[in-house]
Amino acid sequence: LRDLLFDEGVDTEQLVLSLAAKVDRMGLERAIGSGSQTVEAPRPGEELKTLKELMLEIRTSPFIGEVTLRIARYASEVVRRGVFFMAREDAFAGIAQFGVDVPGRDPEAVVRTLIVPRGEPSILQAAVEDGHLLRRELEPGHWNQHLVAALGGHAPTTVLAAPLFVSERVMAVLYGDNAPDNDPIGPTDGLE
Repeated sequence: LRDLLFDEGVDTEQLVLSLAAKVDRMGLERAIGSGSQTVEAPRPGEELKTLKELMLEIRTSPFIGEVTLRIARYASEVVRRGVFFMAREDAFAGIAQFGVDVPGRDPEAVVRTLIVPRGEPSILQAAVEDGHLLRRELEPGHWNQHLVAALGGHAPTTVLAAPLFVSERVMAVLYGDNAPDNDPIGPTDGLE
């Protein structure tokens, strides 16, 4: 019985988002299968009209993992790689990804160890402060370079960062880019 008791309190927000990330990974793995089938992702605008609609759905959806998966599918049509960061009080913590490829490392493990402090200059902090999707060149700076290095070192020419709100509170930030190829980022209207 002692093994089932916690010595400290549990951060329920962290627990729910961590579980959502695991559910997303399992759902994505099931959707993709063993590689023998091809799954066509919905085109931007087909499944969702706007990210705002989806965020309204979060408020009524008991399955935040399903919503996160839908956002990832939609965003993957706009950018090659993306990382969802949970917006904790003290830091942005990586919780899920798509398209991340770091040779010799598990992309999920890379993302789960990726931390960017809040309050420090970064594209993630800028998106939260602005309150809207940012699409721009990645400014030089310690934490932006940390992010680039953690994702494999390929410097993107243009990035996007979108804060995801639930009940007027930033719960997560979606970061995306098209590194290493650096093709232009597609239309972002549906993510705004």
